[in-house]
Amino acid sequence: ALGFNILFCFILLGIYELVRRWLPEVYATRKLNLSADRMVVDVLNGSSSLPLSWIPAIIRTDWAQVRKAGGLDAYMFLRFIRMCLRITC
Repeated sequence: ALGFNILFCFILLGIYELVRRWLPEVYATRKLNLSADRMVVDVLNGSSSLPLSWIPAIIRTDWAQVRKAGGLDAYMFLRFIRMCLRITC
């Protein structure tokens, strides 16, 4: 079961990477529609050509940037998910 779950996780990551590049209007709408001076935070800083380059950038992003970029609702939702992960792990 663990092997299947790991395989399924990598398949989903691969699909996400492909679809993220094919449909940037879905996964990076704010980046496409806002000018650089209005952009609150650019997490990837132009390194989006490498596969899975968004993972270290997300880990380095602090909670103040998340709150500023996503608003209070997104901030509280992500904090709730983090709390659930800490409780179940």
